[in-house]
Amino acid sequence: MVSTCIKKCASNIDPAFLSEVEGNLQKSLKAHDTYLETRGPVSKSHRCNPVPFSKELRKKKKYKSIAKVNKSNKFDSQKLREFYPLFNKTLANADLKDNALFICKEGEKWREPEIDKLLKCYHLHHGDPFLKLAPFKLEEKNEDPYVVLFKDFMSSSEILHYRQTAENNLRRSSYGNTEPHEVRGIFRSSKQTWFHDKTFNLPIEYMGLNIPEGVENPYKDGYLMAENMKGMPILPTNITAYTTILDHVAFKFSQRIQLATQHYLLGVFSSESYQVANYGIGGQYGTHWYSSGYLDHKNPTKRNAVYSDAIGDRISTFMAYLSNVEVGGATVFPRLGISSQPIQGDAVFWINLESSGPVNPLTSHNGCPVIVGSKWITNKWINYFDQFEKFKCSIDIDIDSFDALHTFRSQSMAIGKFHLT
Repeated sequence: MVSTCIKKCASNIDPAFLSEVEGNLQKSLKAHDTYLETRGPVSKSHRCNPVPFSKELRKKKKYKSIAKVNKSNKFDSQKLREFYPLFNKTLANADLKDNALFICKEGEKWREPEIDKLLKCYHLHHGDPFLKLAPFKLEEKNEDPYVVLFKDFMSSSEILHYRQTAENNLRRSSYGNTEPHEVRGIFRSSKQTWFHDKTFNLPIEYMGLNIPEGVENPYKDGYLMAENMKGMPILPTNITAYTTILDHVAFKFSQRIQLATQHYLLGVFSSESYQVANYGIGGQYGTHWYSSGYLDHKNPTKRNAVYSDAIGDRISTFMAYLSNVEVGGATVFPRLGISSQPIQGDAVFWINLESSGPVNPLTSHNGCPVIVGSKWITNKWINYFDQFEKFKCSIDIDIDSFDALHTFRSQSMAIGKFHLT
């Protein structure tokens, strides 16, 4: 009990400080009992102890019955939790917090061996002679949606560069997506910043066609933003000839991601700039999607419509870990039962969309609370329309997924498997 700890504090601690702590403690206990009395022990937005702290309230019959079940006044909170089955796409408005926290704590215990028996670890080279000399170490996490882990993908010098570039520019994070894929009550506690690998300095005549008058240097942010465009862009056919590298380390990293994922990253609308985020102790991210749902057939959102018309949506996410985390901080997928531990240099990659464009509901994910340490990540979001050559819609109307797993595996298995340590 906190009050007992206060009483046992060293005598040299400022009494005024202890008095303030005691006052805050009493306010917290009172708030807890008020919630318990008015809203019960648990709901989608709160959770309390099943027994109040107030001795007077404990005399009530409803609390006495709980005490009889467990004389220690400890209650099995598992009974208050609401778990949902894995691989269920119909739970559009489900609160998956309990699923996520279970996986954060217990790992991938829900995944039956039958689900994972065909998943493999191997060296990925896509049949490319260059990559056969230095293939990527890949661990398959889930087939559909496609989720994989790249081991040792980022070098220590690259990590240092990303963190040093970001440290002085961090700002408190916000959550940007809107309906229909917003999870109500979402929470996020982190700091973030953006930095850019490239930009495009187009000829003046194209700037005049695309950019409203009075907008100064619209390409300074590294890619065409919706608010800087009159409408769908008119671009030269040799657009890559106008590429200007803003950060050579980041640009080379983008090229490596392109090789590994077979996604095209280097066009004007192919991918976004890098987001770098830092989660301190207690830092976490509630259930969310990284795609906006712009191409969903039922209820497409028109947020940033001009920009969305140009990109389609975020087809995939490449998330690299820029630090180790002693305890906590995993990335978990509560509908898939999988998790990825933050190990410096590793990267998790997944496809957000079904092949026809809608968000795959199974890609909702969480950032587990950081218990000990500091979590640094960088995200690279890759956009849908520019992937039309290699990532096509399925010709089978009953199948609406990208066959990345079997395609990547068939091109690379000849070089052999590797063993995780």
